[in-house]
Amino acid sequence: MYGFLSSHIFNILIFFILLLVPLIAFWYARRRWKFSYKLPLLISLLFFAIYYAIFFASGKTISLSAINEEDLLQQFFNQVMMYAAISLIISAIMLSLLERRKEKYEIAKSTVILSALVAFLFIVQIDVFFLYNGPFIKWHIPNMFLAFKYYLDMLALVVVGYASIALPFISIGAHWVWGRLKI
Repeated sequence: MYGFLSSHIFNILIFFILLLVPLIAFWYARRRWKFSYKLPLLISLLFFAIYYAIFFASGKTISLSAINEEDLLQQFFNQVMMYAAISLIISAIMLSLLERRKEKYEIAKSTVILSALVAFLFIVQIDVFFLYNGPFIKWHIPNMFLAFKYYLDMLALVVVGYASIALPFISIGAHWVWGRLKI
C-alpha cells in the first residue's frame, strides 16, 4: 500500500512540475516583453477544435483498431501529422486576420505565442497520461484510449515544433495579403 501511495504522489508531483515550469516561464516572459496572450490562447483552443474536427471528419477514431493492419500504420500517422500542420496553419492565418491592424512584428510575436500555447496544451494532455500511468513502464496494461491518444499527441507535438519555425512567416504573409485586400 505504501509503495502505491508514494508512487502516486510521485506521479502527481511530476505532473505539477511539468505544468508549473512552463507557466512560470511564460508569466515571466509576458511581464518582461509585454505581450498579449488572450487572443493567441483563444486561437490555440480553435486549433484543437479544427484538429479534432478534421481528425473525426476523416473517419478516424482514437483507437488501436484504426491501425489494425501494419500497412495502415505509416499512412495513419502521416495523416495525423498532416492534420496537425493544417490546423496550425489555419490557426495562424486566423490570428493574422484578427490582428491585421497590428504591425508585422506584433503578428509574428503573437504567432510564436500561439505555437507555444498549442505545444503547452499538447503537453498538458500528455501529462494526463503520465498522471494516470506514471512515467515508467509497469506490469499492468495502461488505459488504451489514453495510451493511443498519448502517441497521437506526441506526433502532433513534433509537427507543432517543426511548423512553428515557418509559422511566423506564414502569418506575416497572410498579414500582407489582408493589407492588399483591404480587409
